[in-house]
Amino acid sequence: MKQLTIGFSRAKGFKPFSWAIQKVLNTPFSHTYIKFKSDKFDRVLVYQASGTAVNFMEEKRVLLTHEVIAEFELEISDEAYIKTVQFAIDQSGVPYGISQIFGILYVKALGSFGKRVKNPFPNGNGNYICSELVAQILKEIMDLKVDQDLDLITPKEVYELLKTNKISETL
Repeated sequence: MKQLTIGFSRAKGFKPFSWAIQKVLNTPFSHTYIKFKSDKFDRVLVYQASGTAVNFMEEKRVLLTHEVIAEFELEISDEAYIKTVQFAIDQSGVPYGISQIFGILYVKALGSFGKRVKNPFPNGNGNYICSELVAQILKEIMDLKVDQDLDLITPKEVYELLKTNKISETL
């Protein structure tokens, strides 16, 4: 068995994009990521969609610019761990889906007036935002039931998904 951590964070200091996401979602966090320890390299790696692409960063570097708000620990099989790392390596470098963020805002804005629409900027697997990336791993590799459209899923909904599935919150 291996351990993965699903985390939620926000930028340190005032960062308009992080602040806006927190306000729209009404959460103390704006970002989600997956963290795992590499025994072979003696490093804790954070896997995320941030900046301009899907990437890996060493945890200490992430903590220079982000404040961790919550984390959930998952025990997974060695096979699921290998599939997760393979997926992460394969998707590393895929562009960040900034247009998807604007699509989510559009859907939420119209939803506040009772209108139901799809994200006008769906991206499938062509690019990722943080919550879509984490949710896809939870759904496809860890077999969690994810009912939300991955082109619309937010960090708040990923957090609620983990709570609903009674995944242990450790922070």
